[in-house]
Amino acid sequence: MSIICHICKVDEWEKAKEKGEFYPEEAKKDKGIKCSLPDTVLAVAKKKFSEHNDRVILMIDTVKLNSDVKYKGKKKDSEPFIQGPVNIDAVTDVFHLTPLHGSAPGDY
Repeated sequence: MSIICHICKVDEWEKAKEKGEFYPEEAKKDKGIKCSLPDTVLAVAKKKFSEHNDRVILMIDTVKLNSDVKYKGKKKDSEPFIQGPVNIDAVTDVFHLTPLHGSAPGDY
């Protein structure tokens, strides 16, 4: 099992569950889904989503994924990029991205 992560809006995830696959509008424009590795996803969340309260982190098992994954960048800083939709059964966990109580925005 190899896990990669994607941060999305809660309503995008809810719609995906009904549809049976996840492929957000931004993926159509970007021709794929930008992801993070588990050890970098919180840094990405702090940098890009610290002012948002409506986000979840999808934990995606690449072994179960029906779409191909490409990696951009050097191995240490590589960014996974899913080349198509995410089948729902490849999502192993979903975590709400909620700031810690009484903390500054972006403190998860």
